[in-house]
Amino acid sequence: MKGTKISLYKVKLVRDRVVTFPGAVFEDTRTAAAFFHRLIGSADREHIAVLFLDEHGVPRGASIVGIGTVASVKVHAREIFKAAILASADSIIIAHNHVGAPFPSPEDLRATRSLVLASKQLGIRIRDHLIVAPSGAFVSMHGLGMLEEDEKTGSNSIN
Repeated sequence: MKGTKISLYKVKLVRDRVVTFPGAVFEDTRTAAAFFHRLIGSADREHIAVLFLDEHGVPRGASIVGIGTVASVKVHAREIFKAAILASADSIIIAHNHVGAPFPSPEDLRATRSLVLASKQLGIRIRDHLIVAPSGAFVSMHGLGMLEEDEKTGSNSIN
């Protein structure tokens, strides 16, 4: 009798490079926006990136998880959270850039709501979703009230 061959995989996070950034804790929205601006803010097309944080808000890594066109970037939640899970992140800050002004589109708002729902299921809190622009300007979804935290559970809720 012949058996079925099943591939066994090892999953690991591979460090691509190291960047130095002042500040050890990303509790301040401006600090996170400055980091993402440096990482993706001047790109000629939209990118989406994720910063992985430990339970104290200390950055443990970051990844660019998607590159799109001049007007949009589409990334499924699984791509964002796959990297966060591999990095053993307690929480994350998501950012994407706009080539022009950093105003959230209806699609940006829908995507944020969808990511918050996924984060609840996975137990990885979204601290913020930022939109950064080449000018250095940014918009915080947390600042817009899109990521209100439930005081009882410590998880995100959708407004």
